[in-house]
Amino acid sequence: MVCRACAWLVEQIIQRESPTFKFSIDVETRRIRFTWPDGSQPEFETLGQALQDYGYLLQIPDKPKAAPPSPLSLALAGAFAISAFILLTPRLWQIDQGLSFSRLFALAGTLAAVIAALIAGHYLIRLAKHLRR
Repeated sequence: MVCRACAWLVEQIIQRESPTFKFSIDVETRRIRFTWPDGSQPEFETLGQALQDYGYLLQIPDKPKAAPPSPLSLALAGAFAISAFILLTPRLWQIDQGLSFSRLFALAGTLAAVIAALIAGHYLIRLAKHLRR
């Protein structure tokens, strides 16, 4: 189905062939969701043949795949990595360690680096699992 007219035609075919089915047509995704009364047995073969006579193919979709991990995690890891770099800059440039708060900056920078590594690692592990499916 590529247009509303196609959806209308498919709707007419389904109503004619299987009047007990309740259904909804989504033109955007080209999917039809069926429901039928309890105890009744759907006859998709007959309906599928009727649709095929008009050039439409009825098929049961595969299980939906899990969504890939959000790149927001990677952005968050990047933010922590930048924070770690900024906080550890005095140590990297060997600025006098006797300055007030230098230990606090070093601790916060190390903590930010560890958090960045954990978030990025978690993201990469989820991405690898997603790609293996």
